[in-house]
Amino acid sequence: MKTLFELKERGFTPLEIKNHAFYTYVIMSKKDGRWYTGSTNNLRKRFREHNNNKVFSTKGKGPFELIYYEACKNEQDARIREKYLKSGMGKRYLKNRLKRFLSLTGFTLIEIMLVVVIIGILAAMVVPRLAGRTEQAKIAVTTADVKTNIPLALDLYELDIGTYPATLNDLKSNNVNSESWRGPYTKGSPKDAWGKTYYYTCPGTHNNGDYDVYSSGPDGQPGNDDDIHNWE
Repeated sequence: MKTLFELKERGFTPLEIKNHAFYTYVIMSKKDGRWYTGSTNNLRKRFREHNNNKVFSTKGKGPFELIYYEACKNEQDARIREKYLKSGMGKRYLKNRLKRFLSLTGFTLIEIMLVVVIIGILAAMVVPRLAGRTEQAKIAVTTADVKTNIPLALDLYELDIGTYPATLNDLKSNNVNSESWRGPYTKGSPKDAWGKTYYYTCPGTHNNGDYDVYSSGPDGQPGNDDDIHNWE
């Protein structure tokens, strides 16, 4: 998968790029600031279609601004990039690439994180039954919770309430009786792939001024080398 800059670096002329490239793009609604990601072999035409209400998924949500695009050698690569940019990791990649744009347009962290919520990242908090899966798969799922899903839920809670929750149960219930609470921020009870409740402390002892989140890992005993945690 190549960006437009990389295609030029490899000697492609503008005409060759135009005639042969497939594009992965991100547009932003000027109405509510939401982002929409897609792929096409004709970027100009597709952008006009979005603004003319001819695309079902974005109908009535324009006008739009094109904020990012990549040129790929073939349709498969463009669709793979589209899927990636719609993922939680892809959203964070875009946030980093568009850091200056976001600061100029006044995007707040809450707006960025709401996009993450929309694409269902926090739904991954409920770990599915993993019967028959390998230990490596369980470790991967738990690592994703500890390093990405739970921190996103905690940060979203902090943005609404002003402080981090006392326990992870506060992500599911309005135990603080605050009108600013907009949860639940997770679905179900946050447990690791071995069915154990995640450990959470705030303020953290490893992340000063922040919070610690960890799983006791495969052996179920906290404090061992197989613990999975959110600090380096």
